[in-house]
Amino acid sequence: MRFFKFFGLMLFALFGLPVHADEVSGTWRRDKSAEYFGSNEDIIKNKYDDLKIVNESMMLGACKGTLEQKEYRFDIAFQGLIKERQSSQMVYSFMRRRLGIDMSQLKTYYTFRDSDCTLPSGSIFVSGDRLALIQASSIFYAYTRVKQDAKPGERVNTISLSQKLSRLPLDTTAFFETCAERIKWIKGVPQATDKCGPAYFPYIATKTDTDPLVRLIGTHRFVKDPSSPYAYYDNPFANGLHPLFMIFTPLKDVLLVRVDDFDKIVNEERERFGGSYLAIKNGKITDQLDDGCTMNLEYTCLDMRGNKQYQLLESGKFKKF
Repeated sequence: MRFFKFFGLMLFALFGLPVHADEVSGTWRRDKSAEYFGSNEDIIKNKYDDLKIVNESMMLGACKGTLEQKEYRFDIAFQGLIKERQSSQMVYSFMRRRLGIDMSQLKTYYTFRDSDCTLPSGSIFVSGDRLALIQASSIFYAYTRVKQDAKPGERVNTISLSQKLSRLPLDTTAFFETCAERIKWIKGVPQATDKCGPAYFPYIATKTDTDPLVRLIGTHRFVKDPSSPYAYYDNPFANGLHPLFMIFTPLKDVLLVRVDDFDKIVNEERERFGGSYLAIKNGKITDQLDDGCTMNLEYTCLDMRGNKQYQLLESGKFKKF
């Protein structure tokens, strides 16, 4: 009997406790950069300070890559530095001292492959709210997790936020690639889902919903020209449509909302509306930006090349650069 008890305890010790990995999904902001051997001139230039991770996809500005989770072993993750006769104690001390990242409890890490830019492949390590991105073996970028300011149930500009906030930066193309297949339809009407979280929380505006923000979106005149092929979005509710929308952390007292047309189109009965950013202040829509540009953490909309196109102001207006 003692043998079986001992054997059972050994199995529990080996397999009974699940390995915990810190949450990697979310928005991260770079705050430090360092070259391991001290030559900062060798640091790869990277104009994007924001890193966004959604499930297995990584977005560094306009660049997108694929993540793969792996069991952490120093001799595999740091092969390049081992060849330079660097021990784990030396590397861990460097990361703790220069980047503020504790590697002592690490169980897993991630490798990434760049898919559409010239960034080299690399590795990602997450410890709590700190993240290290390592490229070319010795180039270290440190990021901190971006926390949301407003929470469901709070009020902003007389609008009750009963919904969860999505996270900036928002790359609309990446959103469609990541989330579209997870959105389900019932009788042609898209359904809200939390399967795109924690980065995206798309909601559906319906005519029967009494939420003031939903009413504001559903009755808004996105297109005021009756001859426009997108005239169905002149008051979506009046035309039997159900706008998909996401809410982002407010810019002080200005609420930012992204609205897109996800209703099923049958027999080309209408043209699909291309989507808008809405600025809401004091419970009213103060401006509308009909563009699919990437909205970053500074509320600046960037084109595909990373050039600034529009800036959301505290006045509730979008200013063109």
